[in-house]
Amino acid sequence: MALIDVTALLVDPDFASVFHVERRIQYIDDHGRAIESRERFYDCSGSIQPISGKTLDLFPDLIRSSDQLEIWTTTRLSAPTERTAGDIVIWQEREYTVDAVRDWSDWGAGFVVAVVSMRAFVAADPPP
Repeated sequence: MALIDVTALLVDPDFASVFHVERRIQYIDDHGRAIESRERFYDCSGSIQPISGKTLDLFPDLIRSSDQLEIWTTTRLSAPTERTAGDIVIWQEREYTVDAVRDWSDWGAGFVVAVVSMRAFVAADPPP
């Protein structure tokens, strides 16, 4: 176990950014149809960085993309599983889907690193 706790840095405005998280919940209605709802968590804090090759080595099953970031946070983000969709992170008015999460609790209580990919979007019409 590490002898240093870095969670204080995750709320320091010099190192951290504020982002929002949407957790998607799906259930089956009385007619057998899947209904998706979203729960939003505001003002989560973490260090958001461009993804590094070293991080991709930790997650060998991820596809490399130019629109990926890594988020170092104490917010418990959820990666996709066979039964659930991954969380959606909203940062700088862009949406990212959580692809993978790794527990780094040795560096502070509840500390995780998440790899996120930008969600597909339709570009706005150019101004006239």
